[in-house]
Amino acid sequence: YKISKENITVNNLPEGSGFEILNDLEVKLIGERDAFSDIDRKLITATVDFNRVTVEPDGSFSAVAEISLGADYTGIYIHNVGYTVSFTVTAE
Repeated sequence: YKISKENITVNNLPEGSGFEILNDLEVKLIGERDAFSDIDRKLITATVDFNRVTVEPDGSFSAVAEISLGADYTGIYIHNVGYTVSFTVTAE
């Protein structure tokens, strides 16, 4: 499932800063096929914490994302951890 850039947020940015996500995020969900019939892809989000970033050689940042399905879907699980989001920090 693809989490669009618009559904990815960065928490704990320095005051007066914004962010620009550089890429959509592909996550793998697992579960019984029937469990996916009611899933709303628009509710799947990712959040990263600026306090846990890595500064990349090109000056961008990356951080491991916390994935939310947006609802309690019985029988659907996020496969793996460690999905990484890349972003830049902007002045607001």
